[in-house]
Amino acid sequence: MEPLEISPPGGEPPGILQQGTQKPTFANEKTALMPRAPTSRSDPLEAAIKPCRFVALSVVLLAIFAITGALMWGLFWLLFLVDGGTESSSDELPCYIKDPNITSATYTSRLLRVNLSMSRYPKAVCNDGSAGTYYIKRAIPNLGRDHIWNIHFQGGYWCTDASQCQRRRNATAYHWKKIYREESPLLEPQKTWYSTTSKLWARSLQIGGVFAPPRCSPLYGVNQIFVPFCSSDAWLGELDPSNQTFGMHFQGLTIWRAVLQEVLQRRGLQAAIDAFRGGRGKKPLLLVGGYSAGARATMIHVDRLRGELGESANVYALMDSGVWLDIPPEAEAKAKGKLSLKEETMRAIDFFNLRDKADLLDPKCLEDNPLEQWKCIFSQYRLAYVQTPYTIVSSQRDAFMDMKLFADGIRLMPDGETWEADAEEKRETHRVIAERYLSLAAELRRKKPGNVWFMHACLEHAASIDQRFLNWVTNKDFHTTMMTALEKGLDHFGYIEYDHNCSRPCHNRVVLDGSPLHSDLLFQDVCYPVGVACGSCDNFSHKEQGVSMHNLITQFIKKSESHSAPSNRST
Repeated sequence: MEPLEISPPGGEPPGILQQGTQKPTFANEKTALMPRAPTSRSDPLEAAIKPCRFVALSVVLLAIFAITGALMWGLFWLLFLVDGGTESSSDELPCYIKDPNITSATYTSRLLRVNLSMSRYPKAVCNDGSAGTYYIKRAIPNLGRDHIWNIHFQGGYWCTDASQCQRRRNATAYHWKKIYREESPLLEPQKTWYSTTSKLWARSLQIGGVFAPPRCSPLYGVNQIFVPFCSSDAWLGELDPSNQTFGMHFQGLTIWRAVLQEVLQRRGLQAAIDAFRGGRGKKPLLLVGGYSAGARATMIHVDRLRGELGESANVYALMDSGVWLDIPPEAEAKAKGKLSLKEETMRAIDFFNLRDKADLLDPKCLEDNPLEQWKCIFSQYRLAYVQTPYTIVSSQRDAFMDMKLFADGIRLMPDGETWEADAEEKRETHRVIAERYLSLAAELRRKKPGNVWFMHACLEHAASIDQRFLNWVTNKDFHTTMMTALEKGLDHFGYIEYDHNCSRPCHNRVVLDGSPLHSDLLFQDVCYPVGVACGSCDNFSHKEQGVSMHNLITQFIKKSESHSAPSNRST
């Protein structure tokens, strides 16, 4: 794997009050219409009215004091409840923000497609040989953030046998036929995580989450790059087509490297490095991350990237829903004969020819696990070797883990829902999984306390590119969302300056009811029993995509099982 080619040093006005008018006194009219006053200096009626006025004024003042006191007392109890002094019986807890008039939970950003040049990167291709792709939005001028790049890699698992890979081809062919017949427009890639081609994808992409923070965020207006997934290898492969690969390219790592080379040479990173070295600019920052398989790839590749850039740039990782747990055999038996994640990883390390590759598997990890090299691409074990600062977003009830444990493939029932295990058994397994997630976070934070963990307890997966990333909070902390947790992590290492006065989006239905925070950089739901969601999780449906994760997986299974394999022309 070729290193990055880094060049050496050198190189309306306010309204105006109306004037000229006076309120009439009507003195003459009043004198003419009223009867003549008695000649006596002391008016009996006036004397009788004065005490009444005094009493009325006293009553009004007392009422004002009473109302003010009641309001202050109510405000005290409101703040007491919000601070966690008393449990609220409502699942829909209020969300407090500084300025609701300028805060929106539906920010999005539009990025434009760029195909990787086949002449510069001949092997950076999808499974079918079509060019790898990325989507980009350049930094907004004059904000002073053109030295920051947010690079995010899509997830999509992998395939390591003929049956798995054929299902991905079939699902891709289904969409391609509809597009070819003009029955469907080109698609935004986040809807087709299983794609084996880049031919399905639209010329632009509208995306949210980490790409669409509020204007006051220190990550607003930076360079943005989203890299869609079409290699079916969790960004690990460097394999040409052969009988062993079912005639497919597996070049995810090649695409990863090509995109970063593009950022360096053609998207301004080298110029920013030169400006920094010459004292003319800020030190560049690469926020590199992804969700699901994109997060696991970040875990594996980010230290090498950081080492290649050296002191020329800061590198920070965002890993969303990429933490896999080594589930024991008794729990895996509930998955109706499916391979465990451990077994699938062991098969992947051989299929993608990763054994003994120290640049990917980490030399220290290989030294510690010479007979179990699969651990060096398995999150539970590999995370201990990651040196790059990071933020991890992970559910204690990750939907992917749930699917692996409680679904036979995805066995669709008549109502369209997935099969579920016995409720009592499922609760116990959720408790075990949640405890292991929390234990892993605690162990890794003891070793590297500056890293951020955001761990809610909702049955969800992959939040970094949708509104949950801007909205969801934990533990009655009404201002730290996943986005602000990321910003606090970056601030901790001095890479950005977190804005404490920034108005943040909120969404009442998804505020979670948990317990007080344990530390500044650990945000988690701690519920009893452990593993049961805290309060309302709001069964999320992606508003930009109009489809939930469950529906995405359901569509994939239906299409892959009901359509034949595509011809070469199709993909």
